[in-house]
Amino acid sequence: MRIIAFANQKGGTGKTTCAIEVCEALFRRGYRVLLVSLCNPPSSLLCSEIFERLSFESDDAEKPTIYEALLGSCEIERALDTVSFGQMIRMSNRIERIDYLPTCTATAMLLKNALNQFESRTANVELPHFCILDCPSAGKNRALNALAAADEVIYPTTLVPSSIKAIEIMNDHWDDLRNRCSLPRTAVRGLLVNQVRANRVLNRTSMPLLDQLAKQLGTRCFQTQIRHCDALRQAHYEYTSVFTTAPDCRAAIDFDHFVAEYLYEREAGFELFERTHGFKNSI
Repeated sequence: MRIIAFANQKGGTGKTTCAIEVCEALFRRGYRVLLVSLCNPPSSLLCSEIFERLSFESDDAEKPTIYEALLGSCEIERALDTVSFGQMIRMSNRIERIDYLPTCTATAMLLKNALNQFESRTANVELPHFCILDCPSAGKNRALNALAAADEVIYPTTLVPSSIKAIEIMNDHWDDLRNRCSLPRTAVRGLLVNQVRANRVLNRTSMPLLDQLAKQLGTRCFQTQIRHCDALRQAHYEYTSVFTTAPDCRAAIDFDHFVAEYLYEREAGFELFERTHGFKNSI
């Protein structure tokens, strides 16, 4: 099971949108997918309302959640809900309590330990191919859990300079926490630009900043960019994926192309890219 975290400490950069649509795109290509959201539902924006609708429709009101799974009081299997793109661990309003725990190696490994146990108990024919982590904009311990559990991180960003700067700040912060908690480095797969509009002035000023940051992080920007699309927002107002409501729109096409690019690099081209450019590709 490949674990991918979508992270950026700035809100509104498309983390949750990317998590939802990438799950859907992978599922439509025949992959088994597990989605884990570490966001706190009351403080999340519209996209997390989709998670709420998807994950709170269980008939069992007492069903365990991601909170219980992290604390080890239940197995992940008991907290799973079936959704349109595969499976999702049921969300919890109490997830923010994880941030009140002392920051140390033990608390940073809660999610990784739970997922490792889930993998050991699950047969290969049923184990998800991909686990997608939706990281919160705030929440030190939750973000650290995502970093520790993930095999690789993808940074979604807009072309707004503050969104790009937030990645640099978060990367430095994570590096400090990683050293304090003696965690291994996590691969940075790349920067995913989304919400792209036809604003050439912003593109000209922001792309050099983005390229510079990618080089600093030892990675690169994905060639695929997710264009702004009204159909994407409309799909989320209907609590569903854009692949369901408007499969031929720009956003659906872009997310499908992004997943194709990611899969190609993972299976064939990324190692060659890394060797050619000499990038360390980790945080």
